[in-house]
This record gives sequence, structure tokens and C-alpha cells, in this order.
Amino acid sequence: MDAQASEKLLDLINSPGETLVPYREGCTFFPPLEFVFDVLGMPELPKQCYEQNHQPGWLTWKTFSKWMSKPPAAMQLRPSQILKLTKTLATNPSSHGLLHDSLRKDALWKPYAQWIVLVHRTFQSEVCSAYWAGLLETEWQLMCKILPAMPTNRARLEALANSSLMHTLGAPGSPERMLQLLACESDADKVVAGSDFINYRLADLASFLLRFAAWHIVDSSLAQWVLTIRAGKQNEMLFADLLPVRQKAGGWTNAVEFCLKYFAVLCRCPADDTLSSSLGRIWAEHDYDQNEFPEIASRQHTLRDWLSGEKGRPKRNSVLSFATAVAHKATVLRGLTASEAQAEVTGLVYCFHFAETSRYMLGEMQKRRFSESLIEAVFFSYVEEYRKARNLLGQPLV
Repeated sequence: MDAQASEKLLDLINSPGETLVPYREGCTFFPPLEFVFDVLGMPELPKQCYEQNHQPGWLTWKTFSKWMSKPPAAMQLRPSQILKLTKTLATNPSSHGLLHDSLRKDALWKPYAQWIVLVHRTFQSEVCSAYWAGLLETEWQLMCKILPAMPTNRARLEALANSSLMHTLGAPGSPERMLQLLACESDADKVVAGSDFINYRLADLASFLLRFAAWHIVDSSLAQWVLTIRAGKQNEMLFADLLPVRQKAGGWTNAVEFCLKYFAVLCRCPADDTLSSSLGRIWAEHDYDQNEFPEIASRQHTLRDWLSGEKGRPKRNSVLSFATAVAHKATVLRGLTASEAQAEVTGLVYCFHFAETSRYMLGEMQKRRFSESLIEAVFFSYVEEYRKARNLLGQPLV
């Protein structure tokens, strides 16, 4: 970080009572990453990553996260903390987005600082990165320029409903639903406070996450195109069968159950055995080979809990351990190389988290009393976006 940048950053941090750079709160589509990690069931992940990369002279996670969560001018830091903060921002790659945003933009919006880093780290294709960086820039303009300039709350709601992002990132039919709300109620404050508006906006956020996931999965499959073709999946919509589906007899399919059935097929488990029994045995046997000695019954019990979803959400390390065991069994049966086996582990981890998160999202939408048609629209976002991503990346589905 050069001297001019350091000086400007110090002014930004240590200027209580002054508004050198406006700080915008909230979001329309790109949520704070803390929200994303909560949805994924990994709220501890940012702290773990920060502490794993911690270097001498950095702030503690508690202080850094506190500073990140509030407008910079709202907090006074001690001189020693300011020096540590500048060192953290200068040497920590995960915070370069914040630094870049603070110095280049004339307004600070936290999700931009977070997502600009994530977008460029998530995708292997520059086309993907450019596409999502462009959408992020559009929301920055909306959040930091267009909406603040609107004279009334109603004008802001109308601008949001008519924005290109509502069509591109929202749930299918979202612009029409939002405009219908505004047509039925002239008081914008009542619209915002109503359960329909809140549910529609949550549906948009869920759709946004599914759309981003679709691009990530398409990008990953194209980067491993030889393996994708070898598996005969070049014309399949990957992970789409893990989305909850409304059943004619009532209720919704269990995405985690479908995921484990897929794992069982990979491992050629006997058809007359239960998923938890056969896969739990494979998991325990693999742990035994790694000089760990869990009871088979314990692993089977864990899988039953995951299937029911009634004992909390799976821990990230446990999912990785389970996926590694399944991948090891599957790669031995298929005669894959070591590099292909590692790619299999990554794919199975994605697969499980996608299924489990989809089920979690379904449960949350049901708690909020979303209509079943709205829930279906949310999950259709993935299907819609997957096709779009394949088309824009030059590999349309046949």
C-alpha cells in the first residue's frame, strides 16, 4: 500500500464526526457475506479463515470484525489499533476489496467490498467474473447513487421494482409482484412493513444465491470438461435434481435424501440396505484406514440425523470427512487417478452442501408461509440461470 493510500485510509478510519466517505447500509440483491455463511450453515467460516491466515501485527478477529461491521467513521480506534488495521488491510488479500473500494469509490458499501473479492476468487472463467462484477457494479450504482437520490420511499420502491437487477437476479415474476403491491397500497411505509413485501424480498435473496450457485457449478464443470464428458454429464443440468420438488401427493422431496442416494449409487451400495447403514459403514471404514476409530453405529446415527434435519445442520468438517470417504470408495471402484479423486471430493462436498442448503431454504420459506408457487419460482431460478450461464459461456445445453 503506497503512502498516499495509507494516508487516505487513516483519514477514513480516524475521522469521527466527519463524513468524508458516505457509508451505505442494506442491500437489494448482493447481501453481506455474513448472511451467506449463515444460509450455508457456516457462520464460523470467516473467523476460521482469518485466524488461519493471521500474521503478527494484525488486529484480533474480534476487533477486526467489529470494525468491518460498522461504518468506519462511527468507531474510534486507539492509535495502536489503527496501525494494526492498516497493516491488516495492506497484507491480508481477503480485505483488499475493502481497501480498493474505500479509496476508489466515493461511497462505501460493505457488500461491494466483500463480493468484488469473492467474484474474482470463485470463478475460473474471466467471462463469469466479468459478468458478476458488472452486476455488482450495477447494484453499487443503485445503492449508492440512484436510491439515495430518490425523493420518497415510494419512488425508491418503484426504482427497485423497475431496475434491471430485479429482472436479472430476482425470483421469476418478482417485478410484477412488487409493482402489484405498490398498485394496491399508496403508503410506501405500509408496503415495506407488510409480510408480502418481506417475503418477496427474501425470495429475491434466495433466488440470487441460487443463480450465483448455478454460475459457479457451470464454471467448475467447464473447467473440468474432460471429466464432465467422461461422466456423460455434458448435457445434464448438474445438481438440479437436488432441488426440492413439490409432490403431487403433497409435501416436498428431501434434497439430502436424494444426495445420499446419489452417493450410494457411486459406492454401489446394496439396494436392500438403508442409506444410513451402508454409507455409514463406508464412512467408518475409511476413518479406520486413516487411523481413526469411530463406531460404525455412530456414523450411521449421524447420517440419520442429517437425513431428518432435526438435530441441527451438519458441520463443515464432518461433511468433508464423509465426502472424502465416499469419494475414496467411488474412485477405487472406477479406477480414477489421484487428481481425479481430489476433484471428486470437491464435487461431492459441493453436492452435499447444495442439497442441504436447498432443504434449509425450503424450511425457512415454509416457516415464513411462502406460497408454494413462490417457493417453486425461487427454485426455478437455478434452472433458469444454469441455462443462461451455459449459453453465455458457449456451451448451451442440448
